[in-house]
Amino acid sequence: MQCLAAELCKRGVTNVKLCDASTTQASYLIADMFRLSHIVLASPTYSLSICPVMESLLSEMKMLNRQNRHIALVENGSWACTVGDLMEDCIDENMKDMEVLNERLSMSSSLPDSRGREAESLAQAIADSVEEVTCDCSKRFEKKQKQEEPEKRF
Repeated sequence: MQCLAAELCKRGVTNVKLCDASTTQASYLIADMFRLSHIVLASPTYSLSICPVMESLLSEMKMLNRQNRHIALVENGSWACTVGDLMEDCIDENMKDMEVLNERLSMSSSLPDSRGREAESLAQAIADSVEEVTCDCSKRFEKKQKQEEPEKRF
């Protein structure tokens, strides 16, 4: 995942935080999710299901009503890589206004150099989405400021 974080930084995404859900308490991850507009969820396939740690995090997100975020998925599995579809289904069924990006990074155990283009493609999709959201927010802020300005009369 460090390669994806590096690719995001190369593309001008400045607020990147990389966390390991298996060693970081879920409350810290959820706190970051309140601040950030884009989240990358990466998980290995575990007995044809979602890894228990990621499943627990998704459950916390549902319980705390996380919504209005852009999600990118990274799946890892050596022979039956199903976790990406399972995470997407969980997000679609349980959370409001979560946009799952079309690009998805799939790997088997590690990301070989030949699959580096996929990481670059995912990073570009995330960077484009961040730019789009940032532009929308600044337009809404400008519109709100114009509405709040008092009328000038001479």
